[in-house]
Amino acid sequence: MTNDFRVSRVWEVGGGDLTTTAGLYNSQQSLDREYYGSVIIQDIVGGGNSSLIAVKDAAGRDVFAGGMFAYDDALNQKRRVNLDYNVLAPYGSFNFHTGKLSVGGSIRYDRGSVSGTIAQAGARKLIDVNGNGTTVGDRAEQGASTGQVAGIPYIAPGSSQPVDYDYEYVSYSMGVNYRVSNSFSLFARHSLGGRAGADALLFSPAISATSGALLNEDAGHDSVRQTEAGFKYRKDGISLNLTAFYASTKGTYLPTIADSLGIKTPTLVSRSYRTYGAELEGALRRGPFSVTGSLTVTGGEIKAAEQAALVGKEPRRQPTFLYTLTPQFDVDQFTIGANVLGQTSSYADDVNLLKMPGFTTVGAFARFRPIERIELGLNVSNLFNTKAITEVNTGGGAVPATGLGTVRTLYGRLISASAQFFF
Repeated sequence: MTNDFRVSRVWEVGGGDLTTTAGLYNSQQSLDREYYGSVIIQDIVGGGNSSLIAVKDAAGRDVFAGGMFAYDDALNQKRRVNLDYNVLAPYGSFNFHTGKLSVGGSIRYDRGSVSGTIAQAGARKLIDVNGNGTTVGDRAEQGASTGQVAGIPYIAPGSSQPVDYDYEYVSYSMGVNYRVSNSFSLFARHSLGGRAGADALLFSPAISATSGALLNEDAGHDSVRQTEAGFKYRKDGISLNLTAFYASTKGTYLPTIADSLGIKTPTLVSRSYRTYGAELEGALRRGPFSVTGSLTVTGGEIKAAEQAALVGKEPRRQPTFLYTLTPQFDVDQFTIGANVLGQTSSYADDVNLLKMPGFTTVGAFARFRPIERIELGLNVSNLFNTKAITEVNTGGGAVPATGLGTVRTLYGRLISASAQFFF
């Protein structure tokens, strides 16, 4: 349930307009769920022939069938959550506009509480899930994804743990905009924002297993402090936006860290980051031809971490340059265009030992309008089937002795067609 009550009024002050708003936000949420994960093995044969894998032992018994390797894994353990979340947040804002100048600001105070219980599987039992009359030899039914015959995990009665903590934080923002001319304006803004840790803290050392209280009060919320300034230009079919920024973030969360086999383990992380850079966005239109593009330049470092060796390192997967470009030709009957997306190299891990190469992908699109209210479309993403690596897991940042690891990439070439009818 969510309620957002607010009042607003415009006042004439000093030859300008002052708009003020005051409000009270309140939300209540009850969460009751149980979930688990499984491990499924599938081959990677191309041409649409990929299938789930089944393996039998010498006696003809299933080692795993239908691709079901395990009914549990280290990341997606069987868990139950029964929690109540409550948030109460008064806030206020103002905006004063006079002539070419506009000044605005806002402030909000969030106070929240979390209470209830959580539980996860800590016991195991041999269960004939597939109903073939035996659990002998079936790795999935034996819970033997690690090679040990232990059974399928389940939540034992009386194993629940309490969750009972409060948190609070203040958010604010202050900005100014000055219109130098009808086509050119300058702006600047400073802000502090926050968000609750919520389910990112559950089943982690951040919460006491006996009392449910936060062991570190700062873990109750994450914060971002940012200062930005820039300009906007609009004239004769040309649009330019330039924003320079400096941001510092602080947070506690529970990411999943993967080893070289891709097996992920939840690990509590409490870090602070510093990021700085600039964003340029532009657009140009001349008759039926238009082009839009963007360029982001980013630098950053880890300022504080749960491991001292990470301080001063560059955050993982943060390229120095990100860029896009979309040229387009548009007339009444058809539209054709392309989109280019790319980034420079970045580190695969926070220890800064292994780098992922940069990449550029190209897509193309076309839309044809043969008659009124009907549009046919064709879209191709990653036209040249570029290998675009976005994540590498090696279990430590360096290449393991086996030379093997797991990677995540963007999709290869994808082609889609569409037909739309407008009423």
